[in-house]
Amino acid sequence: MAKKKVAASKTPETGSKTKKKVVPKNNNGKTSQSAKSGKSAKGKASKKSAKKGEGSGKKKASPSSEKPLTRDKSKIIYPDLDVRLYSSDPSHGSDGPLTVEIAKEILGWTEESENIKFGKNYTLKLPDGSKIRCMNNLSNRPFYPQLALDWKLEILRGKWKLNGETMVIDRLGCIHEGQHRLIGLVLAEIERKGNLQKWTEFWKKECFIDAIIIVGISEADEVVNTLGTGKPRSLADVIYRSEFFQDIHQKERARIARVTSYAVKLVWFRTGADLVSYAPKRPHSESLEFIANHPTLLECVKHVYAEDAAKEKRISNFIQLGYAAGLLYLMASCASDSDSYNEVGTEEGIDWALKDKAFDFWVHFANKTEDVQLLQKHLVAIDNAGSLGRDQICGAVAKAWNLWSDGKKLTPKAIEVAMDTDEFERPIVAEQPRVGGIDIGEKTA
Repeated sequence: MAKKKVAASKTPETGSKTKKKVVPKNNNGKTSQSAKSGKSAKGKASKKSAKKGEGSGKKKASPSSEKPLTRDKSKIIYPDLDVRLYSSDPSHGSDGPLTVEIAKEILGWTEESENIKFGKNYTLKLPDGSKIRCMNNLSNRPFYPQLALDWKLEILRGKWKLNGETMVIDRLGCIHEGQHRLIGLVLAEIERKGNLQKWTEFWKKECFIDAIIIVGISEADEVVNTLGTGKPRSLADVIYRSEFFQDIHQKERARIARVTSYAVKLVWFRTGADLVSYAPKRPHSESLEFIANHPTLLECVKHVYAEDAAKEKRISNFIQLGYAAGLLYLMASCASDSDSYNEVGTEEGIDWALKDKAFDFWVHFANKTEDVQLLQKHLVAIDNAGSLGRDQICGAVAKAWNLWSDGKKLTPKAIEVAMDTDEFERPIVAEQPRVGGIDIGEKTA
């Protein structure tokens, strides 16, 4: 198979040109079989340790297992700076995607055995309790299990894409960018095998990913410490560059993108989407899918944004626009049957009978008409800092809407959210007012 050509470059250490490779090699220049055998990528440390434990009949951890693990800095695994492409797209000219076997090889994936016990020196535990060491990850920043689980779900849900971001490995074979993605891939395959029916919609065969890996960078601190210092993309950043608001100039688009991100968060939690999603941590891919399934939410954002009139802050002086937009969506859909909505999880299950009235509510609010002035006075008196203020404000608006939409007059007592204190005498809300329909109420988001 013809291999994809990568522009040659020179490494400062050797001045040699890079050549595209696809499959990781061991010290002898041959493809390692350690992933198949369950040994570490280099195998030598594991073999030596295994020999010490042979014939002892003891199952307790060896003394050396409790010592900090370090990398052998005398062996150069990747002397040349090299770019490696793993792709399932034949047009890319690679030898295939990054498989679980290759991921284990790169990680130096090593399982605890009867003879060799890891004690406290291990990277992670598998769902069955097995301890794993990633021998090529010893010089990396700490391993964060939740981040690997997040990547696991992205891979399982088919959301992983080849986006040009690279994984990075130094000359000694140590990973500096990519540990969570690689481990996430291994965990995804373990999950898939354990729940074939659940994931068959996304995976008919073993999980894999497409990836670009840079090998052979210097292991010097002044080089490695420059990695991963960029600002991660927030949901607002993702929405900003989407097609949702391309007709709005840049400065205003940044603001309305932030409003949308808060609106998505509020509606996501108040409809219980986190309880049924395969990705309850709500990564960007899930938020964008939620918007795609609830496009009227963007209409609600544009409505409150327009009524706020930016400089005048006709709404944002009283309530954050993201919360207002989210509540508008819930108000507009409050005639819906929750079971019908939950069955499909999209706007196909929503009744918009009160949509126009909900939009009018915020027009009245922005124009300070007499029927909602009491609500504004009430909101101004609430300390809006933190989740407590959010719960009080959203609760008061929900109560006001329930009265207003029924043609009833607002009163101070009727829109006030009941309060209590917790065991430490800190104030908490004692009720979670809802607007009905698909709204299940506020909770910690």
